[in-house]
Amino acid sequence: MFHRLSSVIKGYAWGAPGAISFFLGKPASESPEAELWFGDHPLSGSTLQVDGEARDLGVWLSESQRSFPLLVKLLAASQPLSIQVHPGSQQAREGFEKEEVQGIPQDSDFRIYKDASAKPELIVALSETFVALAGFVSHDVVTDRLNRWREAGLENTTVEILLQKNAGSTKAFAKWVLGGGSDVEDCVEHLATWAREDKSSPHKGATTREKHLLRSLCEAHPRDSGVIFGLLMHHVRLGTGEAMFVDAGEVHAYVEGFGLEVMLPSDNVVRAGLTEKHRDVEVFLALAKLTPVSGPTRVVPAVENATSRYQDFPAPFVVTRIVGDVLYDLDGQDAILVIESGVGRLSGFEDTCEVRQGDVLYGTSEDGQLTLTGNAVAWVVQPRSAQA
Repeated sequence: MFHRLSSVIKGYAWGAPGAISFFLGKPASESPEAELWFGDHPLSGSTLQVDGEARDLGVWLSESQRSFPLLVKLLAASQPLSIQVHPGSQQAREGFEKEEVQGIPQDSDFRIYKDASAKPELIVALSETFVALAGFVSHDVVTDRLNRWREAGLENTTVEILLQKNAGSTKAFAKWVLGGGSDVEDCVEHLATWAREDKSSPHKGATTREKHLLRSLCEAHPRDSGVIFGLLMHHVRLGTGEAMFVDAGEVHAYVEGFGLEVMLPSDNVVRAGLTEKHRDVEVFLALAKLTPVSGPTRVVPAVENATSRYQDFPAPFVVTRIVGDVLYDLDGQDAILVIESGVGRLSGFEDTCEVRQGDVLYGTSEDGQLTLTGNAVAWVVQPRSAQA
């Protein structure tokens, strides 16, 4: 059976006004629209239609003896999100139990572990460009950036301080940044001043793009020490349909763009910068992988006929893009389907319905094989089957 899903848009300040409403085919609001959640999580707000009645998704799953251990999100960022990291499974369980014993309310701003699950996540760009910070670059890359930025006008004392910090470990550099202090504040101020300048530069290309990204960090979070992470981290640009996987411990921040995000059903986030929300530097430093990496984990889909299957990453779910007309095997798993564009008909063994851009549906495994006809484009999100 197919059940239509609904949820409530979360209006975090970094969201893009009207972006999610536009995707859903609804009148655009003038308020920030950041995320729309679908899944079995207390904060998701997901409901589904059963015999004309709106039912809480989590309650319905429990009563139906079904399991869908994933969260599916639409994410729209017009401003940078926080520098953050997610815990692994054991860390999440231990952290959740500890905060439960401490009696910290689960809706408290100071609560880190709101559930006992890890949060590995896949982000797929639905906009033409999706920008992010992910993982730390090598010391040589930091040095190269600083030398180019100096030639492009960055104040010399700031460059020398940052070069000196770069001579040590990435972990020590990050710890210095998050510790604050007058040197950090001065560096942030000079970086912001340079990023705002429109002076001509001997460097174009990479330096121009880096300066633009740094300016977006500074404008959204003035005087925040997390701005310096824009120097230390990989700058990621995803085109439409390109994807990146973020595992436990991997430091990241989404900067700008619209995407489909899939993860285990968790809201465990440890923040360290670029935010007004609660930060826990000690926990962040304990969880984060603070060594250079060659680059983020990009996920290239396996393409066959009209399907693109994103599966080459270490998390128990699969994401598939299907374009009508196509036959898709549910492989014994329930699924959440997000209609990205077009109009079509979705059929299974037990049900048939009309679909159009913005529809989100819960499909049960009993439908066996799905047939999508018309010009509709759909994303199918499922737990990974035991055979996969």
